[in-house]
Amino acid sequence: MLTVGTRPIPLVKPFRVEVKVTGVDARSVEVDFEGVDMKMGLNRPQLQHEGSGVFATQATLPICVTGMMEWQATVLLELGDKSVAIPYRFTTGVHE
Repeated sequence: MLTVGTRPIPLVKPFRVEVKVTGVDARSVEVDFEGVDMKMGLNRPQLQHEGSGVFATQATLPICVTGMMEWQATVLLELGDKSVAIPYRFTTGVHE
């Protein structure tokens, strides 16, 4: 399960990203943030294991000149000899 430390998700300010993994032994966890309609550069923080299946880090998203931006955050799990990708979508910026 992916959670972020604050809503709305801030731009150009660090926020906590946490992934809770249950039922599997994850070797590593990353979250790949991508703009859905606009390339925003590579933004794929590696999360650190904090114990009890919790992986976390601080992330920062760039600001978009259009004001509103649709993002996809893909949680990337390394599980032994398997890789799993779980996509989440969200929007940042001014909502009218």
